[in-house]
This record gives sequence, C-alpha cells and structure tokens, in this order.
Amino acid sequence: MLTRRVVVREVLGSFGVSLAATIVLYQLRVIPFVRENLHALVAVVFMLLPITLLQRRNEDFGRFGIAMGGLFGAAPRRPGLVGLVRDLVSIVWRNRARIVSDAGFALVVAFAVFPAFFVGFRIYWNATRPFSFHPPPGFAAIALAQLVVVGLPEEFFYRGYVQTRMREVFPRTWRIAGADVSPMGLLATSTFFALGHFLVDLQPARLAVFFPSFLFGWMRERRGTIGASAIFHAMCNVFADTLMIGYFGR
Repeated sequence: MLTRRVVVREVLGSFGVSLAATIVLYQLRVIPFVRENLHALVAVVFMLLPITLLQRRNEDFGRFGIAMGGLFGAAPRRPGLVGLVRDLVSIVWRNRARIVSDAGFALVVAFAVFPAFFVGFRIYWNATRPFSFHPPPGFAAIALAQLVVVGLPEEFFYRGYVQTRMREVFPRTWRIAGADVSPMGLLATSTFFALGHFLVDLQPARLAVFFPSFLFGWMRERRGTIGASAIFHAMCNVFADTLMIGYFGR
C-alpha cells in the first residue's frame, strides 16, 4: 500500500506531465498534423499516463474503474496504445450489456439535469433569440468524437486514476444518493480537472468545469466504473454545442 506522500507526489507528477504535454501540443498547432489531430493527441496522453503508471505498480485496473474503463470489462493485457486498441476491439462485444447499462444510467442523469442546464445556458448567454438548430456537416462524427477523444480519455485520467488516488489520500466517505464518495477526494479531483482546463489557454470561463466534475465523480462512484461518467461527459459537451449552434449559429 502506497503512503499518502507517495500517492500525492505521483498524482502531482502525472498531472504536471499531462498539463505540460497538453500545453506543448496547443503551442504546436502551427504544425498541420498537430492542428488536425490535436484532441486525439491529447487523448493519447490522458490514456497512456494512467496505463503506464498503474502497470508499473502492478495495480488492479478494476479498482480504478478503468479496467478498460470498467466501461468494457477486463484490464489491458497488452502494453501501450496499440495494445489498448486491440483489447478494446476484442472485448467490447463481450461486455455489451454493461455498456448499454452505463449508457442508460447516463441518459437518466441527463434527463434529470439537462433542463436546469438549459435554463442556466439561456441566462448566462442571454439567449433571447429563437432556438434554431441546423447541424453542421459532420456533426454526428463530432458527437462520436466527444466520447472517443474527449469524454473517455478525460474520465479515464481524472475520474479513474486521479479520483481513486485522491480517495486513498482522503479515505473518509459520505453516503450520497447510493454512492460512497470522498468529499475531499471529489474536491481535489475537481480542482485538478478545472486547473487542467484553465491553465492550457488561461480563459477563466474554463474553470466552470469545476462544478459538473462533482457530478461526474459521483457517477463514477455510484457505478464503480468510468463508463457512465464518460458517456454523460460526452453528452454534456454535445448538448452545450447544440445549444450554442441553435441560438448563435456557432
């Protein structure tokens, strides 16, 4: 069992590496290949970091909710990104019932919170004009990408790896709506999550992700995996994009 000092040092180190890599990639957007594959490259960082760290310590991926996410079942058996992809292809079908269950749970949460999000969006952006949604070309592919290169990698890193480590540092839990959550662990994870967004481009509005992070974290604890939180995370991004396009055409 790792000491708290070792855990904190490991998390701070991994967060620093992920942040530095993301900032470097954003600065390299002048290179066409980087610009066209920016989010995918960032996703690779978020996926490989926890895989490398946990494999090095011979950790049980299931305990971190990222045994192929908990989204898909068994832990990665082959090292690196190529091994991850091969494992995904081979076991998704076997775990389809769990994936459908996670998607259903994400939909239930969405139906519960999206109405309030809709009202808040209208107030924050002063959206007084009529809503008119005309999806741009490739919108379906963009929506899928929100799951594959945004929702899953970020939940893999923050809710799977960081949140579990923070729960080791702050083991005291509260029972909240069927989930045993560490309040201080959620607070720490949400702080990392918000800073990870803000420090890339220093836009204060990016700090707002601090608040939905608590819901993502609760979902991870409630389900025991990152499956539902990854799907819901992507749904939130798509819903926000849909509202922005429908009200402002962008």
